[in-house]
Amino acid sequence: MLHNIKREFRAIRDGVPGRRFVDHYERSRHRHGMRGSLWASCGYVAAGLVLVIVGLVASLPPGVPGFLLWIPGLALLASRSRGLALLLDRLEAWTRRMWARYRRRP
Repeated sequence: MLHNIKREFRAIRDGVPGRRFVDHYERSRHRHGMRGSLWASCGYVAAGLVLVIVGLVASLPPGVPGFLLWIPGLALLASRSRGLALLLDRLEAWTRRMWARYRRRP
């Protein structure tokens, strides 16, 4: 199981910017079937929500890298929701554009 998690993390990390989460969603749908098991889906959503909430709470104190928890949580949620996967890909593309614009400023 740990091997599968590492493989999926590498696939997301090395994916094409702006398509990472949709590709993750499609791989997950292909692997688990169109619907997947209801219990597995509930487990993914519950684990994703817990990671996002704990990561956000951990981000409140300065110096604590809470994003190390909420980014994998969002990836778990995106593996079950195409809409969230599209939203995360658009957010990533927008963030990259804003960062490039910011870096070009004199």
